[in-house]
Amino acid sequence: MSENNENKNFKNSLMEKSFFVNGRFHWKKSENEVWSEMTEKLNNTNIKKVRKLHFSPAMISVAASVAVIVGIVSFMRFYSNSVYTLSGIHNTAYLPDGSMVHLNAESELKYYPYWWKVKRIIKFEGEGFFEVQKGKEFIVHTQYGDVEVLGTSFNVFARQEATKISCVTGKVRVTSKEKEKVILTPNMKAEIFTDREIKLTKNNNTDYDIAWRNNNFRFESVPLKNVFLEIERQYGINIELDFSASAIYSGNFYKEENVENILNYVCSAMGLTFKKKSDKEYIILQE
Repeated sequence: MSENNENKNFKNSLMEKSFFVNGRFHWKKSENEVWSEMTEKLNNTNIKKVRKLHFSPAMISVAASVAVIVGIVSFMRFYSNSVYTLSGIHNTAYLPDGSMVHLNAESELKYYPYWWKVKRIIKFEGEGFFEVQKGKEFIVHTQYGDVEVLGTSFNVFARQEATKISCVTGKVRVTSKEKEKVILTPNMKAEIFTDREIKLTKNNNTDYDIAWRNNNFRFESVPLKNVFLEIERQYGINIELDFSASAIYSGNFYKEENVENILNYVCSAMGLTFKKKSDKEYIILQE
């Protein structure tokens, strides 16, 4: 009985060794058959194909025409001309419709000549006297607000400290950045300062505002520092203030006069003196 068990155990041991030594499982299908079936399944898998779009010559032609039109319109809308005056120089800009802008020193305007018949738009900084021909709306964009006119003449002062509009003839609509609107008629004036509110006043003497066109510079209750800034612009010089110029000044001068005569005139009236540092530099001192 024990001998039979030993024989049986010996046979089982031989079978186990034979299984692991050979290192193969016995399947119903051969390896080649299994790989062949897997490859066939992969090849038969449905793969979505990208459809190619086919454009006819007519469609291509239409698309090209649209692209050309868009390009032309964009060019017409955004192509601009600029006119700039240096310090010490006055100039006149002639616009496509015959309107004119007389530019004071250190002033600049930009307009769109090819878009002019569609809409008359100007971007402006400095000071200028506008003589506008009748036609479609005419809009002047400034730092603090817009001026819209239909056939009129007016003066625009648009510098860092404020925008001031004086109506000489016709009507002018002034719109602040806060969308506040006022209508100006002759001898009226609107001022927009950094607080964006419009100050509307009666302007009994518009000659003061446009006197610069005749090289006459008039100041009525103007901060003294602004007077020196105007002298800088008109003579192309640099003025240094050795004090805080908070005083108010009233007076006038003609550009034909020598700059040192002008400085002496202003300084003597305000209890000041000046020294020349170089040909183009002056310093203002308190006495």
